[in-house]
Amino acid sequence: MPSPAGGARAVRRHGPFPCTLEFDGRTESLKLVHLSVSNAPVFGGLLGMRVPGADITDARLDLVAIERLSPAALVVAVGQTLLGRHHAVRGVHAV
Repeated sequence: MPSPAGGARAVRRHGPFPCTLEFDGRTESLKLVHLSVSNAPVFGGLLGMRVPGADITDARLDLVAIERLSPAALVVAVGQTLLGRHHAVRGVHAV
């Protein structure tokens, strides 16, 4: 099983990639370090990542898009996820 430290090292080695997201009549162009697409409200194994409002029966895809975060913001985001708290973090988009 990969460690969080290993994941952090991998993210720092690879630069962000350009991504254009179109959803709910909006278009956003972002530079991301991670993009997850799912049809379930919970994913990410032990991290138990959630997309607010996701429903496996709604026939819609849900996504989590993460821009490059400062080390402090990354610690806050991962810590909140591990504690089961899901508060908005600048640079983390869930749609």
